[in-house]
Amino acid sequence: MDGDTDPEPDPDPTPGGEEEVTGEMRQWHKVTITFDGPNSSETASTNPFTDYRMDVTFSNGDNYFVVPGYYAADGKAANSGASSGNKWRVHFSPNVTGTWDYSVSFRKGKNVVFENDRYAGQSGGDIDGVEGSFDIAKSNKTGRDFRGKGLLAYVDGRYLRFAGTGEYFLKQGADSPENLLAYADFDGGFKSDGKKDHLIKQWTPHVADWKNGDPTWKNGKGKGLIGAVNYIASEGLNAMSFLTMNINGDDQNVFPYTSYGERYRMDVSRLDQWEIVFAHMQSKGIFLHFKTQETENDQLLDGGNLGNQRKLYYRELIARFGHNLALNWNLGEETTQTTAQLKSMAKFFADNDPYQHPVVLHTYPGEKEKRYAPLLGNASKLHGLSMQMSKANFSDVHSQVVEWVRRSNESGRDWVVSVDEPGDASHAMRPDNDAGNSHVDGRKNGLWGTFMGGGTGNEWYFGYSHAHSDLSLQDFRSRDKWWDVARYALEFFNNNDIPFWNMKNDNNISTNANDYGFYKHNDTYVVYLKQGGTTELNLNGTQGSFNVYWYNPRSGGALQQGSVKSVSAGGYRALGNAPSSSNSDWVILVRKGDDSAPVEPDNGLFIEKDGLVIMETESTKSNLGKWQKKQSVSGFTGSGHIEFTGNGSNGGPATSPLTYTFKVSKAGDYQLYIRAHKRLDGQPSDKNNDGYVRMVGNFSAGAGGADLAVLKKDTKLYGGNASGWGWARKLNPSHDEHLNPVYKLKANTEYSLIVSGRSIKWNIDRLVLRHSSVSESEALNTSLPETK
Repeated sequence: MDGDTDPEPDPDPTPGGEEEVTGEMRQWHKVTITFDGPNSSETASTNPFTDYRMDVTFSNGDNYFVVPGYYAADGKAANSGASSGNKWRVHFSPNVTGTWDYSVSFRKGKNVVFENDRYAGQSGGDIDGVEGSFDIAKSNKTGRDFRGKGLLAYVDGRYLRFAGTGEYFLKQGADSPENLLAYADFDGGFKSDGKKDHLIKQWTPHVADWKNGDPTWKNGKGKGLIGAVNYIASEGLNAMSFLTMNINGDDQNVFPYTSYGERYRMDVSRLDQWEIVFAHMQSKGIFLHFKTQETENDQLLDGGNLGNQRKLYYRELIARFGHNLALNWNLGEETTQTTAQLKSMAKFFADNDPYQHPVVLHTYPGEKEKRYAPLLGNASKLHGLSMQMSKANFSDVHSQVVEWVRRSNESGRDWVVSVDEPGDASHAMRPDNDAGNSHVDGRKNGLWGTFMGGGTGNEWYFGYSHAHSDLSLQDFRSRDKWWDVARYALEFFNNNDIPFWNMKNDNNISTNANDYGFYKHNDTYVVYLKQGGTTELNLNGTQGSFNVYWYNPRSGGALQQGSVKSVSAGGYRALGNAPSSSNSDWVILVRKGDDSAPVEPDNGLFIEKDGLVIMETESTKSNLGKWQKKQSVSGFTGSGHIEFTGNGSNGGPATSPLTYTFKVSKAGDYQLYIRAHKRLDGQPSDKNNDGYVRMVGNFSAGAGGADLAVLKKDTKLYGGNASGWGWARKLNPSHDEHLNPVYKLKANTEYSLIVSGRSIKWNIDRLVLRHSSVSESEALNTSLPETK
């Protein structure tokens, strides 16, 4: 809706009871049911937001959800800008396949939406009592898209877990700008009303990141913000934070209402436009951090209590956005509310959110004890903390993460502990071109201090004393170098099978005086050496032998080996020296020496010859893990081929990475091909046909291929033949993207190609990198030998 008007008489009623079920009709995908109900408007005297109440019950066997519906104006308000109409809507994310039944309760009465009894008031018309059903198939999403992973749920532990895949979640992302949604392309008069209009965002630097096929509204609006989401995802990050109400705050341009003074009427078109952005975030693997208010607003609704204003606000958030799979409800930024108020607010979400998304709380650095301690254990429905710090060098992060992880555990209810505003208000994470010590301190004290303390991750705040701040930022590339560092930390845990959800902090497991320790006894040990050097690890009470690997937190990449490659159990064991730069920070991974151990670096160097690098897959020096060497598919080259035996036919996380190290003397663009066979065994032709690839080294994106960010991270590559051998040659970073893996390589430089398993029964025979000067037919000639 654009502009504000006074309440108007109710439109003439129209017949109801017609419904339209839309969506991809797949597990974890949004299913939308739109009903023809009574005509109304945002300003009708019978308020459609308070005087009607729609709840839809969805059931499938033992699965049962009661989902709130909402008034949707003409049903297409994001594009039409409509404020009136006869459409009423509900969104649902089915958690299982099969046939789902639904039934509708649609009630009418003064303030009926606030009644505890869903059947209070009188029937609201033909919608009331409507029943129907629909069928749900399996999801077809993979990669970053949360629809391929399922609902991200609190599972009574320190980490959230995806219900579909069972993966545990670590996060890195952007806390700033808090006024992300103060966007010129959203409907509403807030953009030109004289209230801090200078803070309205255009997101112009990210318009170029919008891609064909991405969503827009109103004939092309939204490209800047959608492009910003694309950029964050391309950096390998997975979280974004935003306020949904800041009427009295620092920005004053973000709220769901039709006007600044309104508390009971929603701007339908603006909220529909928000949902377009949120849905895109979820498809790109971005966790939604709903900061429902900031400190200047925590007394705005009902004087801070859980009254009708707050209940309506929360209900509308749940109804319109709760179907999204990965999110949390933050009760307030820098809260000053009482314990009783916070308990009642958390309980409202517990009682009314059908998906039971986690509820968290943020407060001032000096008020943690006052605000958090009374909510520990079973005293509240809180699931976790969104913590703010105060030290410019991030030195307060680790100790406070450790403290609140410990205290919540001792209370009998583990909290998910996140540091979502590390640093101080003035500086925190500074821009790349004005970084000072923030990137080094942020890496050592903030980023790794969080993970090694048992925290779930970070969202990074940008101080107001620098450009691109918490209020002014419109270009996330201002921290482009920092995002790489954050991604490297995620890649360490996610790409190397670190069982972080079963690990705990103990800095004393290492003898180094300036480090962090994080471990699962007799299984996996991680030591972070903040100032480099070496250490001894306490392996008392363990059995067997352990492999020792090093990881560079400054540049990421594959695991490396130092001077000590393995140690025996029992006692304190020296871990040796780093592979290089021994005075810089390093991560040491020590784990049981069995088939589950990560791959060793490949010391068998392949050499480019005449523009070709040809590598037999079985020639890797890496531990095969869940790959098996075979000779079962005829026509293989070399001494055999390898088959992936992990995950399932629909794929899964990158598993058992294999390293192939090579050197080129001829600079230029090289395209990757993998000779592959998909063993279907009765599966559809699009199953068992893919793995992950990423390149490590000093390279850039080649012509006509994927972006650099895609080439640097584990990205699905698919292809092969079911009856023999074919060539996998396309990257598939998202459902509708099919890109060439082309790398611009430098002369006389070594690179490592990392190939990881994705779907079971995918067989690979040889890897080929073809210089642009060599024809494809020549490169794929299987009579050519390895280039060693």
